[in-house]
Amino acid sequence: MTRKMKVDINILLKAFELYEEGYSFLNVIEMLSLNITHGRLGEKYHRYKLYGINGLLPWIGYT
Repeated sequence: MTRKMKVDINILLKAFELYEEGYSFLNVIEMLSLNITHGRLGEKYHRYKLYGINGLLPWIGYT
């Protein structure tokens, strides 16, 4: 089983800033050398727009 590479939250915020300046997700991925697909980055961006920074934080379930 492969482990997913995580992108630091500060890098994601920088990526979103670049996207909002007019760069495409593909350009942002290339500029920042991110290990993420443009679709996944788009999903994270939309979650960020809906829920703010909390939408990017990992959810920890308690039992």
